Amino acid sequence: MKKVITGILALAFVGTMLSGCGNQQTPAEKLVAAAEKTNQAQSVNSKLNVDFGIGASARGMNMNLDMKMNFDCTSFKDPQKTKADGTIDMGIYGKQTMQIYSEKKDDQMLVYSNTGSGWEAASADTVNQVDPSKDLELYTEIAQDFKEAGTEKVNDQDALKITGTISGENLKKIFDSNALLQEVESIAGDDEEKLEQLYNNLGSISVNFWIDSKTGYLVKMQMDMADVIKNLFSEATTQSGAPSEVGLDVSTANIEISFANFGKADDFTIPDEARASANDNNVNSSSSTALAA
Repeated sequence: MKKVITGILALAFVGTMLSGCGNQQTPAEKLVAAAEKTNQAQSVNSKLNVDFGIGASARGMNMNLDMKMNFDCTSFKDPQKTKADGTIDMGIYGKQTMQIYSEKKDDQMLVYSNTGSGWEAASADTVNQVDPSKDLELYTEIAQDFKEAGTEKVNDQDALKITGTISGENLKKIFDSNALLQEVESIAGDDEEKLEQLYNNLGSISVNFWIDSKTGYLVKMQMDMADVIKNLFSEATTQSGAPSEVGLDVSTANIEISFANFGKADDFTIPDEARASANDNNVNSSSSTALAA
């Protein structure tokens, strides 16, 4: 988790300069310490939960889409590999189960997936596609304005809650890191200047982190993107000149990642048939984002 350490160290340094010297750690410094400790874990279990609720209307017709994505993941640092089992539930549009493995092999990341019809393989520049800890790195790196918000229970243990905000260009980094959010972003077009202006007008989102009070590990991250996604659609609709009768309501857009069993996760073996799919599909070193969570 080197990126998270670099990003948070910079924020903590600025915070220390502004607040003066002393033994009292700032919230940013506490997040730095938690990130450094978390980075040392050889293995970890994690849960990724995504909940989206979107309603669209046009010319008297209404359509609602509720989607829930839940994955249980196990990640190892050396050798670098990840296992993810989960479901994507789209309500009346159906439910799909998925198995995903990834491993670093010959300086590239291979991702193997199975939705019930056999294994498929793809290469990827990074393991972001199947490792929620990479999302945690991104969110902790770009969040700002850290504040403590009391203690809550996570994994039946006391955990310090730290809040932050994400706004402007950093919002675009979140959308660019996630295939599902990239689909939402695509409605705004590909004009970089307009996209920059659009993201600067979206406001900000709150992101929450929890640090285990006893162990010092980062154990949970959560953010609600409903208002920002709603504003994104509104801004994109205005820029595109779409008819005024086209409407969109985002009732829910919540992302939550939790972590447990640092250094104690059960090991796993990637199935031979999953690895064989790399040869069957003639996978090369090109990047793939089809499996992004």
